[in-house]
Amino acid sequence: MSDVASFRAKVSEELGKGLSVDADRKLKSDIQDKLIDKLKLKLPDTFLKRWIVESNEKPISAEQVEKEYEDYAKGLKWQLIENKIIKNNDIKVTPEEVVEHTKGLLKQQMAGMGMPDNNDEELTETANRVLQNEEEARNLYMMLYDNKLMELYKSAIKLKEKEVTYEDFIKIAYDKK
Repeated sequence: MSDVASFRAKVSEELGKGLSVDADRKLKSDIQDKLIDKLKLKLPDTFLKRWIVESNEKPISAEQVEKEYEDYAKGLKWQLIENKIIKNNDIKVTPEEVVEHTKGLLKQQMAGMGMPDNNDEELTETANRVLQNEEEARNLYMMLYDNKLMELYKSAIKLKEKEVTYEDFIKIAYDKK
């Protein structure tokens, strides 16, 4: 294989990875919409709106809550559904998994900067330092739960694959008409 052919193959592979992430994001969005619509969960809307106004760190008007409430309610409904799916399917993320995942992310970041892999002990130490930040740790746990949920969705839901052009994919994935 020539250098140009190798380069093109690598570019194609990397683009495919990016499109795969976009496809998964669209799949998750479609699953959320379908389950929220199908389950028709009722929330105590009046109470929640009052609670948002009273408990928000920054002052927020009732009008602003009213304007943004639909998105808030949708997010809350999805959180309730997702938590039930996690519980019913006994999905767990262990601290060891988070450390390994963090090490993988660190390796990718280092490779992107042209740096050699550190040895495993140094990577583990760096990962543990990253995980001492509560927000970073929470984000990494959520990322792993999302990954496990996506695996569950793909194995439990019968998906219809459809070959489309790049332009059609962009329209579908980003809801562009």
